Amino acid sequence: MRRGEVTDELRESVESAQRREQSVLQSLLRPPQVERLRQRLGAPFDTSKLQRIYPMAPELVDSGHWINTSPLTMRSLRGKIVLVHFYAFQCHNCHANFPIYKRWHSRYHSSGDVVVLGIQTPETSAEADPARVRQAAQEEGIEFPVLIDLDKKNWQAWGNTMWPTVYVVDQDGYIRLWWQGELNWQGATGDQTIEQLIDSLLRH
Repeated sequence: MRRGEVTDELRESVESAQRREQSVLQSLLRPPQVERLRQRLGAPFDTSKLQRIYPMAPELVDSGHWINTSPLTMRSLRGKIVLVHFYAFQCHNCHANFPIYKRWHSRYHSSGDVVVLGIQTPETSAEADPARVRQAAQEEGIEFPVLIDLDKKNWQAWGNTMWPTVYVVDQDGYIRLWWQGELNWQGATGDQTIEQLIDSLLRH
């Protein structure tokens, strides 16, 4: 069975459980009570048609240290797709993603509909030095906004667990997807998955 596929056996199991539930209710309640319960519950509906609920992206914690921008907030970025990525400039896996981040910035920046936002959270003492972070960003040719997360407050607010991690935040501020690790690790196509989502969000 493929993930998400509904088999006849599974469907019959659900229907059987629903029949048992109705049987128990009818055995415990008198007919007038059953009717009042139906009136309170309203018309039945198909729960399979409910859409997924997405978590709201947390607000950025301003450390007072930014690169390539004045201070930003997630609220001020509403109406735009925000590609938030956590990195550390001495992290090898993070460097593998840098060309993709720069490609996204180059591709989407001019329209103003998509913002690439780096959050540099230190893992080493050197990465906790704002001057070293700025120098590394300049050497890497990073032109998109970067928040230097000195005290790891953004790392904690987002519940982040590893470098690098990329989050796609939609125009309403909801996290629609996240990817941990290198986007193209051993043939992975994380960059394409994210780009397809971006293009889909831009069409709606």
